[in-house]
Amino acid sequence: MHNVLFSNRRNLGTTSLKLHSKEAGVHNKKFLDELVNGVYGWQVQDDLKEGINRGVKEIPAFFINDVPFTLKPTFSNLSAALDLAIKKTKSKPAAKKTLSKTKQKV
Repeated sequence: MHNVLFSNRRNLGTTSLKLHSKEAGVHNKKFLDELVNGVYGWQVQDDLKEGINRGVKEIPAFFINDVPFTLKPTFSNLSAALDLAIKKTKSKPAAKKTLSKTKQKV
């Protein structure tokens, strides 16, 4: 669905959204009413704010372990970055937990 919306981002009125949703294969009859009436608006606004706060300038944007992925998002590049992140995670020693003994007054 997002591909259809992005390719038609200058034409997103109610009538156009009906056509675009059908084109994208949406069969939920409530979808357009929910979309127009703002049922999903808060989720979209939260996602938009998060993207702005994280410095997203274009989409798609990927983050691996909260680090922006800056290469071209191909399967090969993403797979390599994920493999590297997994290796880094596995090679980190487990944090030692130290318990401090506290004296309690009775």
